[in-house]
Amino acid sequence: MNMSFLQELFSSITQRDALQRKFGTRNKKASYDHKDLEAACHELLHSDGEAASIVLASRALDIYQSLGDDDKRAFFDALAKNFSADPDKIDQAYRVYKSDRSNKHLADLFEVTEPLRQELLRRLNLAQGATYELVRMRQDFLALMKEHKDFESINADFVHLFASWFNRGFLVLKRIDWTTPASILEKIIRYEAVHKIQGWMICAAVWITGTGVASVSSTLRSAMNR
Repeated sequence: MNMSFLQELFSSITQRDALQRKFGTRNKKASYDHKDLEAACHELLHSDGEAASIVLASRALDIYQSLGDDDKRAFFDALAKNFSADPDKIDQAYRVYKSDRSNKHLADLFEVTEPLRQELLRRLNLAQGATYELVRMRQDFLALMKEHKDFESINADFVHLFASWFNRGFLVLKRIDWTTPASILEKIIRYEAVHKIQGWMICAAVWITGTGVASVSSTLRSAMNR
């Protein structure tokens, strides 16, 4: 057994627990507003340790989930105005690149044009279950900010990051069988696009026989019509 690995794992867990007690309960309030969330996001962006960042990301997402619609709108407004790219840095980097079109200067220009909110979303995604919460956050954004066309850049940031996070190369394939949670089986029945699955009986036949959905469903329908 690799004792060094176990020691590092134990150290990481205890460190995270200590940080949770330090940051998770600090300045805990009965209710929060968008200013609390914005402050939590800035704190997350300035954190320099992975364990601390995970705790701070969890705290920021917890605050977001507690907000009402008005505070969420105000937070999205802050994302657009206070977490964007710095125009002065963009102008300066472009002048340097224009005078010398090297790959290094192009990389520098690309770096300063990335909005700060993209790095914020990456760090928020460090928390456990954060990807799901960020998908829900985008749903809120689309619903609450649909009248604000000038904020479409925020949606573009979400789409850009989701496209990289949900790359097929990161998929984990798992066998579907009788131990699979019912919620997943129900989604397979609901969303199967190639062959429509009529219900649990056909699912059972597919897993038991290992044959195709179309042939099994046809067989079962014939048997049930007799």
